[in-house]
Amino acid sequence: MLHAGTSRDKFSVAFHHGGYFVGTGSNRAYVGGAVIWFDHCDVVEWTVNIMEDCVEEMGYEMSGRIRAYYLLPILTLQRNGLRGIFTDTDTEHMLLFVSLGHLFLNIYLDHDESLRRMEWDDVVQFPVTDLPPVLSPVKQNWNRSAIDEQEGAFEEQLDAFEEQHDVVDEQPEPIMVVPPEAVPDVTARRKSTRVLAMEEANEENSEEEDGGNDSDYNESVIVDSENDMSEGDVDLGDEDDSQPSNQPMKGMQYPSLQMEQPVKGKQAAEDQCGSDEELFEDDDLWGPDSDDDNLKLRFKTFRAEDMKNPSFHTGQVFDNVEVLRKAIREYSCQSVRDLKFKVNDSDRVCVKCKGNCPWYIWASKDNRTEQFQVKRYTAKHTCSKVWQLNAFTSNFLAEKYVEQFRADEGMSMKNFTRIIQKEWNMKPSRSKLWRARRLAMTEIYGDEIGQYKMLWDYANEVRTSNPGSTFYLALDEQSRFKKCYVRLDACKRGFLDGCRPVLFLDGCHIKTRYRGQLLTAVGIDPNDCIFPVAFAVVEVEDIEAWRWFLQTLKEDLGIENTYPWTVMSDKQKGLIKAVQELFPNSEHRFCVRHMWQNFQQSFRGDVLKNQLWKIARSSTVTKWEANMEEMKLINPEAHAWLEELPPNTWVRAFQSDLPKCDVLLNNISEVFNKYILEARELPKLSMLERIKHQLMIRHCTKLKEAQKMVGLVCPKIKKKVEKNMELASNIFADGAGEGIFAIDDGGSGIIIDLVHKSCTCRRWDLSGIPCPHACAALRGEDIDPLTVVDNCYSVEMFKRAYGNIIMPCRDKTEWKKLNETVIHPPHYLKKVGRPTKRRRKAPYEVDHASGGRKLTRHGTIIHCGYCHEPDHNKKGCKYLKAGMPPPNVANNVEHPVQDEPPEEPVIT
Repeated sequence: MLHAGTSRDKFSVAFHHGGYFVGTGSNRAYVGGAVIWFDHCDVVEWTVNIMEDCVEEMGYEMSGRIRAYYLLPILTLQRNGLRGIFTDTDTEHMLLFVSLGHLFLNIYLDHDESLRRMEWDDVVQFPVTDLPPVLSPVKQNWNRSAIDEQEGAFEEQLDAFEEQHDVVDEQPEPIMVVPPEAVPDVTARRKSTRVLAMEEANEENSEEEDGGNDSDYNESVIVDSENDMSEGDVDLGDEDDSQPSNQPMKGMQYPSLQMEQPVKGKQAAEDQCGSDEELFEDDDLWGPDSDDDNLKLRFKTFRAEDMKNPSFHTGQVFDNVEVLRKAIREYSCQSVRDLKFKVNDSDRVCVKCKGNCPWYIWASKDNRTEQFQVKRYTAKHTCSKVWQLNAFTSNFLAEKYVEQFRADEGMSMKNFTRIIQKEWNMKPSRSKLWRARRLAMTEIYGDEIGQYKMLWDYANEVRTSNPGSTFYLALDEQSRFKKCYVRLDACKRGFLDGCRPVLFLDGCHIKTRYRGQLLTAVGIDPNDCIFPVAFAVVEVEDIEAWRWFLQTLKEDLGIENTYPWTVMSDKQKGLIKAVQELFPNSEHRFCVRHMWQNFQQSFRGDVLKNQLWKIARSSTVTKWEANMEEMKLINPEAHAWLEELPPNTWVRAFQSDLPKCDVLLNNISEVFNKYILEARELPKLSMLERIKHQLMIRHCTKLKEAQKMVGLVCPKIKKKVEKNMELASNIFADGAGEGIFAIDDGGSGIIIDLVHKSCTCRRWDLSGIPCPHACAALRGEDIDPLTVVDNCYSVEMFKRAYGNIIMPCRDKTEWKKLNETVIHPPHYLKKVGRPTKRRRKAPYEVDHASGGRKLTRHGTIIHCGYCHEPDHNKKGCKYLKAGMPPPNVANNVEHPVQDEPPEEPVIT
């Protein structure tokens, strides 16, 4: 269908659906509906069938159920601007307005023929309590004369257009009886001149085919473009070729367009390019115009999906030289042929197979397509497959398996090798696999140096997505990264609202190229699990780093009075002095396990080890003194070593009962370090984002667990209480009145005070959990021990701790650019050997190959079997190497060898 007037190819239609018509005349309105826009509608293909397809896509059944009306531009519903859409004639009238420049049309769907029943009372037929806004009695300030003039001008313009182009709006012409073979296929889509030219060229080519051997392409020429029209090309899909072009169709008559008739078919191509030119037909690429502007060349284009199984032929077009090189390397790996680039520059590519194999490809830039085109190609191979390929590089492997590494970051090199061998039947070197893995991880997480430059934007994104969070960055004089501090708002609120005033401090190594230390501050939640509070990245772990971290943490949490707080840590470098300066009134406890590691270097043996732990677990001063006397009897030197340590740093008897925490180990920090182990192997920004993401998931998971908890206290605390209740079966409590009980436990003299929740063994006082003595007293009063557990272990406190969510960050492309000082990475100091990523285990932690654990010979003193001197063996003995006798000659006298053994002495 062709339209005269201004060329308009696309227009948009707004479908008003789901409502109904009410009112008549100036009160007419479409009430209760919605609007869906369909953009880029083609004037050539717009028919009643296309309109019905759009309605069905909206979820309605069009035929026989819904009537469609389009609104004349400028006119409104109140000005009787609706026209029905029932036949293609109606759609053609509708498209006349598109040719006049009205590219946004409105179509109203009448679901229940409400427009045809306007003589009924609206309130009776559509009972609504309130009139729609369109019908509200509001004073209208219309300029009536201006509207009448505008509508009159539009109607005059429309009449002039119809008179000029002989548009007939009356009934269609009578149906003419024609033979069946002359009836066109009216159900098919209208074909453009370009499609007909393609079909004509294909028919001529099929008649003149010479039986070529190349089956990858068909030789044809496309002559007409989308906009080329010849005389008589009025409606190629709906009228017979023999019908005159000036005959009207469906009541409409269009003027014939006078255009130059181009040469069609294969003859035109031969006249233009000669018989040696190879032209291809495909729907992907149009070449540049020829000299007469009537000839269009089409070559087969290499698509992105062709990269899965690349194939080549003469005349094939590539977007650029990089795509061609990538396709050749892909073909080399899939065919297992070792190809060599003879010429490889920005304008030419020549590749041959090694040896005397005839496989050959030559490609260069073509001035007809302005793209890379294959000019010569020989597809035959006479060589055999090989095991090593130059194209099978680490970059190739990284690009192929980046998604597998994204899904399984911990894939071992052994499994990676098996996957490569199974899929490619090749076994690359281990170093190539390591390089491929490194490239894949760089693709996933980005360049480590480049991530330093994005820290400003990431810090702003964290503070924006999680208001109230803290993210500090510090640089040195050369704008190099020095340290940063991160604390999320949800972690701060949860720690202060639902956790005990205990901070576990520790540091761990960052296992990347630029190294560094990660300082962490972790709390303990009501279920005795980790609750990360804040962390910082520093270059080295020293007193200055710890002083800065603790000072920032103290100000960030708003800690002014340090007396109620308790700090648990190891004896890291500079940490003890930093805690004394910034938390002077806080109780500083040390991890007993780390203290034992220092203890066992001088005093070994399970007896001393067990006695050390017995002293640390002493909950009263009396027990501590008794256990220290036992240690003195076992080993006086070990007793003197322990006497030098302040007892309030490692013995329960001297620790405060305010925090309700009797933990002797710093396992809380160790668990968190293990929890973020994989994140510590990533670049800085990826590491921070991974830790934040893990904390986000943990808060969400813990909040779901809290919703499923039943009872008053958390599950782990409930198990501890039940264990103490079982131990109370052999304890007898005698009541003294007013909640006081005396425990008959072998004359120990334990006193229980249920009112103040106290026991003279101090275990209930330190932990807040009823000890076995308290459980025995509660049994006599028929009181559930769970009801007297301290409130810090309640489910309500657990919900308060994890009640705040951590919001995720947006994609990197959406981060706000701050344009701050460019951050450079720290100085890189290369060390000898491969960087270590695993912690050096103690001798008792080494796993044996046959299962279980075996103590190593670390620390033992060896003796030479020749000279019997310590600290070396026979291989390193200087006397044996020099051929000298051992130094103790008197004790090593060589006796002459006797042929017969001496007689045994006679015992009388």
